[in-house]
Amino acid sequence: MITYPYSSPIIMTDTIFQSYGGDLAETTIGQRQIAFVLAEMRVSDDLGTYLLPTIVTGSYAYAPRLVLEVGDVHQIYQVRFIDSLGAVYYTATGSYNYYTRLYDADYGILDIDYIYRHCGCSSSGYPFRLDVTLRAGLYSGSSYRPNVLLALTKFSSIILNELIGYGNEGVGNIGIQEFRNQQYSEVRTKLLNTAYGNSAESQFIHLLLDGIRKYRRVGI
Repeated sequence: MITYPYSSPIIMTDTIFQSYGGDLAETTIGQRQIAFVLAEMRVSDDLGTYLLPTIVTGSYAYAPRLVLEVGDVHQIYQVRFIDSLGAVYYTATGSYNYYTRLYDADYGILDIDYIYRHCGCSSSGYPFRLDVTLRAGLYSGSSYRPNVLLALTKFSSIILNELIGYGNEGVGNIGIQEFRNQQYSEVRTKLLNTAYGNSAESQFIHLLLDGIRKYRRVGI
């Protein structure tokens, strides 16, 4: 799960929510704000990046090809090499400096081995920890596409239904695969587990974001 730096919505508004089918009638402004930020957080985590360009600093253990916490990286501002005692012994800076070049910007992979081979600091050994300051996220042209806004609206509605007690397909948005009563029964197609739950509506949200979601690599 990516570290999420926002405590209020950066995309969703009441206007967008209502335009994409959200119901304002039974909810308060405070409840909608909670739902919007939780929906944005979940979608960001699913997509592996922020919904708008965001500057963050993260700490990582050394790896020759470092898989950053987020993808869709626009710029690396700084990479700091830190020894086992917590001292910074080398800093690479500059957005166009080859020392801070990205191996794969889309998937957020930084070539630390290349930086190390050109830093002139090999006598200090490999870094114990790396602090990386970067800017990453979708541009607004992607964030405000109808499929993203509809996905955010649908998941916001799921959260609101839990908050105000209406419920969803199942408690906690759990999918129901088989239903039966005295008059009627049905067995549904097997449901996927998604970042949004495993209900039918969760599947719909997941499918809306196909083509934007990047499955991050876990190793090189």
